[in-house]
Amino acid sequence: MGFFKDYEECRSVVITIMESFSLTSQYKLALAMNVCDSLIDDKDKKYRIKQTLYSVLWEIPEAVNIGFQKYLEREIDRILKFKKYHDKNCHDIKSCYYCKNIIKTVNRISKWEDSKDERKRPTLSVK
Repeated sequence: MGFFKDYEECRSVVITIMESFSLTSQYKLALAMNVCDSLIDDKDKKYRIKQTLYSVLWEIPEAVNIGFQKYLEREIDRILKFKKYHDKNCHDIKSCYYCKNIIKTVNRISKWEDSKDERKRPTLSVK
């Protein structure tokens, strides 16, 4: 049942597969990761991410057909093998397609986090 060994692995896999989803679903995943950053227990963090993944997997017909758990097991295994290979063989971040996509995704997530300022004072409308 446990897809990930720890939350950091979970986060890196989710960031890798985020491009497979619509912007709305990517935003949901980013919000879930933001909430997870405030949680203490890795088990709670992984559970939160897994539940959010289950809610956005409806966008992928193959995941719906074969089942979310089976689809995630296969995709996570594939991604972890690829990341292991990539970490061993990537020598230039600037020319690596995977590294560029990860940086782009992380930047998009941080823009979303920066754009929501909950403490912003409301402006008064003056006529």
